[in-house]
Amino acid sequence: PYTTLFRSFSNANSFAMAAVAGANANAITRLNSDNLITLTNADLIGSDVHLYAGQTSDRISNQLGTTARTDMTTVSLAGISLPVATSNITETNRVKLDGTTQVKAIRHVDMLAEPGIGGDTRAKTDGLVMNIVAFGPPFIMRPVPLANTSSVNEVSIGGNARVEAGTNYRTEFRILPIAINGVRQIDAS
Repeated sequence: PYTTLFRSFSNANSFAMAAVAGANANAITRLNSDNLITLTNADLIGSDVHLYAGQTSDRISNQLGTTARTDMTTVSLAGISLPVATSNITETNRVKLDGTTQVKAIRHVDMLAEPGIGGDTRAKTDGLVMNIVAFGPPFIMRPVPLANTSSVNEVSIGGNARVEAGTNYRTEFRILPIAINGVRQIDAS
């Protein structure tokens, strides 16, 4: 019943005061989540077989989030601020059957690899930049947003691997003759 639940925050704060000032602040957050299920030359047999990459057995998806925040203040006669906020999420959810792997289920075989909750909005940037100069209005802006979320989700079945669902692999039944040499053995009704 495991999934990835992760939130990451990075903050960069800067204050500069001088006649001529320059400031730079970088906040960088990177998250790599690998949820890999790999079966090589394995035999997996059950009533129901569930292989969920990036989800719990109850189908609760990955919950990933990153935020990079840059706050800067520059007070000067002449000044410049260069804020950069970088937030990246790389998510991999993969089910891979290799070699002579056999997956057999009496009822269902489910193999899923789906992205976590939130889509492309899971990587965020934030912050505020103020340049206060002696001559002129203050300059207020947001840092350069560099946010990226990528998700690779795949199920692959090798050429020699085999998946069977809906099979009853141990059915026992009796075949009894109704008659042997013309003599009735069991009642035909």
